[in-house]
Amino acid sequence: MRHLAPLVLLSLVPLAVACGPKAAPPPPQGPAGKMELRMQNCPSAVPGAATDMRPIDGGVVLDVTAADPQAARRIVELAQRHAAMGAPDPDAGLHTGGHGGPGDRGHCPVIHVDTTVTAIEIAGGARITILANDPAAATELVRQTRARIDYLDPAARAP
Repeated sequence: MRHLAPLVLLSLVPLAVACGPKAAPPPPQGPAGKMELRMQNCPSAVPGAATDMRPIDGGVVLDVTAADPQAARRIVELAQRHAAMGAPDPDAGLHTGGHGGPGDRGHCPVIHVDTTVTAIEIAGGARITILANDPAAATELVRQTRARIDYLDPAARAP
C-alpha cells in the first residue's frame, strides 16, 4: 500500500492542474500605443480606406485608396500632412496622435522614426513612400509597416 501512495498522488496532479485557475490570455499582438485619438491622423484609418504595401529598395510604398471620393480626399490630405511632418519631436511628450514623443509607438503604417516620408496623389487616394534614413534599417521598416497594416485589418486579427 505504501508503494501505491506516490502513484495515487501522481494521478491527481493532472486533475489539480485542469481545475486550477486559468492563465491569463496573452496580450494582443500589434503595435504599441493606446490609440488615444483613434488614429484620426492616419490615412489608412480613414473609413473605407484600403492600404496596399510593397517593399522597395530602401523602404516601402503604401497605396492608400478608397472608392468614396470624400474618403479619397481625406486620405490625400492626411498623406500630405504626414509628408510635411518630418521626424517626431521627442521633447513633445508621449505619443497622442499629434506627432509627439519618440515615435516608437503607434498603429499607423506611416512610420516616421528615422525615415523620410513623401506623398503624391493617385487615383482614389495617395501613394506614400517611406524610406529608411539608414539603408540597413529598411528590412525592419518593412516588417514594422507590414505588422501595422495587418493589425489594422480585422481579418488579420481573427482567431
